Amino acid sequence: MNLRPYRSDDQEALCRITLAVFEPVSIDAAIEHGFGLLQGVSWQERKRQDLLSNLADNPEGCFVVEIDGHVAGYVTTVVDLETSVGRVLNLGVDAAYQGRKLGKTLLSHALDYFESLGLRYSQIETTTTNEIGMRFYPSMGYQEVARKIYYFMELSERKDR
Repeated sequence: MNLRPYRSDDQEALCRITLAVFEPVSIDAAIEHGFGLLQGVSWQERKRQDLLSNLADNPEGCFVVEIDGHVAGYVTTVVDLETSVGRVLNLGVDAAYQGRKLGKTLLSHALDYFESLGLRYSQIETTTTNEIGMRFYPSMGYQEVARKIYYFMELSERKDR
């Protein structure tokens, strides 16, 4: 296993992992399942663009784990020095490599990164449909502070008129 900083040539592997692991828990995927494509743009393309934006915004806070030269997982982060909060934005492990504690290795490395910057706090978000995350994050020391419910509608279905 090799844990290393992200490189730009990792983009496609990270996108592939992201689309595979986030589909069952993605809010955008749920919206698409209920409403169809949004203006012809799939949830996968929106998630891909979101990931690429995260990578561009803080490439030094993205870390990759390789096994036998293959990208097996990654974590992306963003840092808010003013509030001393490091946020974990994406954490994904390829299905072929799950069950090897790579998620824990990546998240621990992200937390080490935050501490190396002098940060005091870390934040991560998940959905209630992510049963793994709902167990995993508290096992790492995170405490649930709130729940958010996502609503979506077509404007042609407004009930206020």
